[in-house]
Amino acid sequence: MSDETPDAGPLADLWGRAETAWAMSDFPEYGSPAWDALDESDPRKLAAMLSAAEKWHQATGGDPWGSA
Repeated sequence: MSDETPDAGPLADLWGRAETAWAMSDFPEYGSPAWDALDESDPRKLAAMLSAAEKWHQATGGDPWGSA
């Protein structure tokens, strides 16, 4: 096991850019051909996944486990 702390910089950068794309609705629909064509490092790909997750969350009543 390594004692080194991983560099969170690239992930934090991707997350920040994805949040901006999500807020601006600047991304293709999750699972669409346009989404599939995006590079894995494109923040719009993550933004589309976040949007799809939020739509699912709302469609299921906001609690995916059905807890009271």
